[in-house]
Amino acid sequence: AVEAIKPTVCISYNAWKKYPTYDFDTDSSIHKFVSPFSSLQNEQYVPPELVDLEKIGWGNIVVQNNEGKLTKEAASALADLAAAFNTQFSKPIIVVSSYRSYGYQKKLLAWYTQTHWAGRAAVFSAKPWFSEHQLGLAIDVFNASTDGIDGYKNDLAWMRDNAYKYWWTQSYQKWVDVDGYIVEPWHWRYVGKELATYLWENKMTFSEYVRFWWVWRANAK
Repeated sequence: AVEAIKPTVCISYNAWKKYPTYDFDTDSSIHKFVSPFSSLQNEQYVPPELVDLEKIGWGNIVVQNNEGKLTKEAASALADLAAAFNTQFSKPIIVVSSYRSYGYQKKLLAWYTQTHWAGRAAVFSAKPWFSEHQLGLAIDVFNASTDGIDGYKNDLAWMRDNAYKYWWTQSYQKWVDVDGYIVEPWHWRYVGKELATYLWENKMTFSEYVRFWWVWRANAK
């Protein structure tokens, strides 16, 4: 179950009624919700049809550090986003992390735990089985660290204003008490056109939306 955390915005009853119920539970759903408190159903889940990002990106995507794969649907949307980014800045989007297996995430968290203390590692690295990256729907761009990301302020400002047009949202914007993790301007999640647009227009994060939706549904019964 997802814990009920009060959202930082207020949406009216009528605003919720016109939107369908998304599938937040099925691992293969583009709206599957995971958080520090909500896992995948299958801990060894591997998304179908993983696509190589550099092959689909036509020079607009450069992959660093890991295999560089996403689901076919998310990869296609990223290719469109990267093409628009390249038109604006005359450079590719750098993807430093994308799909991660259960085993990869387990090793990554173990490394963070060794180099930091476990409590701190837990707010900036997901547990294996609890990561958006395992869904094949999430990317880290440019530099996935609070120190290194400062050199990409203009790139990230453009992403915040435009990524929703290509059906992406920044997952972690409002700190641990809302999103479960520290603010991560480098971490982006594919959620499809309708939800990405709704989140951007209402200044909501995905975590905030899901929690509010489930609380609203419970109260509406």
